[in-house]
Amino acid sequence: MDTQFRRFFGVVPRTVSALPAVLIALVSVGYGGQEREVRWRPPEIALDIILPELPQPRVRFAGGGLIRRESLKIIDPTAAGDFTAVDVQARAEGDSMTVRLSIIYNDISNQEWWKDKKERVVGTWVIQRGESVSPSELAAFGIEPFELKVIDAKPVVF
Repeated sequence: MDTQFRRFFGVVPRTVSALPAVLIALVSVGYGGQEREVRWRPPEIALDIILPELPQPRVRFAGGGLIRRESLKIIDPTAAGDFTAVDVQARAEGDSMTVRLSIIYNDISNQEWWKDKKERVVGTWVIQRGESVSPSELAAFGIEPFELKVIDAKPVVF
């Protein structure tokens, strides 16, 4: 068996206990000789963010991301302090989205900033498809509130 195993796999297990793991891996990869096709479905809704008074005021999110300080209108520099971005987390749940905003105080030019994340949560909102919210809580952080709108994101078929 050792020679057949080596010819088939190119290795010999050091102990007999490795054999069950190899067999389980083989069974899970080629179970019944059938492949199951996994289809990804795009989300049917998305989050549109409308920023005030900017040349390109719209930002679209399906899951989340950062809005850099430079893209936001600061209405109170003292309250804004040294924040660097607003973190937007959006999760689709049927015909609504749960959106969480937090203020980030890290140097986001450092690719590993998230390992020591310094943030203050602004709030969490559940927004229905077609509805919008302008979180007034952003003003407490010196940021002019912007609009969060849940839109239909179904692909257009011609």
